[in-house]
Amino acid sequence: MKKMLIFGVVSLLFVSCKNGSGLFSVEKDITLKGKKGKSISYEAGKYDATLNYKVKLFKKNVVELEVDGKSDAIFVIPKKFKINQNHMNTVLKAKDVKQDHDVKIDVDTHYTSSTPVFDNEYCSETRRYKACYINEEGKEKFKTKSFVLSGEQKVQFHYLYKNKLIDLTLMEEGSGEVVALFSGSDKSSSKVYDFKGPCRFRSYKIREFRELKRKARHCK
Repeated sequence: MKKMLIFGVVSLLFVSCKNGSGLFSVEKDITLKGKKGKSISYEAGKYDATLNYKVKLFKKNVVELEVDGKSDAIFVIPKKFKINQNHMNTVLKAKDVKQDHDVKIDVDTHYTSSTPVFDNEYCSETRRYKACYINEEGKEKFKTKSFVLSGEQKVQFHYLYKNKLIDLTLMEEGSGEVVALFSGSDKSSSKVYDFKGPCRFRSYKIREFRELKRKARHCK
């Protein structure tokens, strides 16, 4: 129980989410700082990369840039900025992100929808009924039991597609010269219901439920 409690507290203190996958284009050789201030060098070129945004309770948030699946460069993000929001356009100074380069972050999110889909889907509803039983003292007591009625319902829904575009630009401190750019996206989709009809229960389930209620013992 104690271990579970500790794990729960740690989970509350630290939340990580993947913000996007894309390309890290390095214009000229650069060195960035990783975990515990470790220096990570990147030669000019293009690399597959992933951007991870980590929220730390009571601390500043961080963005980790994972290049070719290894060695994360760490950018500290002040609490007032949240890169996980849908829209963002800001420039952070090198001293604020704990790097030797200024950082420009651009986030833009677009939504599109599919055409409506009409279908029949599984549905269920829990019904409760009372039954009598004899307790250890030999007395009759009521007990509530549950039964699940299942069937189908007519539905109409559409898919909502979300495409978050993320650019993280590294610039020479003061001059604004671009030395590297991460450009990526985070795509996701969700099912949105426009209409749900009543649940049409299967007749044999209704008969089964009625039989259970009929056979249930009644208290005197």
